[in-house]
Amino acid sequence: MRRIDVTDYATPWRTDLPDPDRVFRVKDSLAAVLFNNPDLTPRELIKVNAIAEKIEHSDGYVLLEDAEYDKLMAGLNGTSARQLTRDTVECVRRVLEAPQ
Repeated sequence: MRRIDVTDYATPWRTDLPDPDRVFRVKDSLAAVLFNNPDLTPRELIKVNAIAEKIEHSDGYVLLEDAEYDKLMAGLNGTSARQLTRDTVECVRRVLEAPQ
C-alpha cells in the first residue's frame, strides 16, 4: 500500500497566471494520469475509473493498494513528455516517493 499526498500546491513561477490560478490541482492531475496508459482495455478502464474516484474523494492523502499504485504508475509512464512540465515535478515526486 502507498500513501500519496494529494493536497494542491502553489506554482509561483507561473507569472503568466493571476495569483489565485497559480495552484497545481493534484487530485485532478492524478485522476487524469490514470487514463494515459496506452494499453488500457475496456475492463481496465472501469478499474482505473474506480481509482480516479478514490483519489478525487480523498482528503489530504490517498492510500492505494499495490495494484492501484501500479495502474497509476502505468498511466504516469504513458504520459507524454509535453505533459510533464515544471508544474508537474512535485506531483510526480509525490507518486514516485510515496511511502509504503
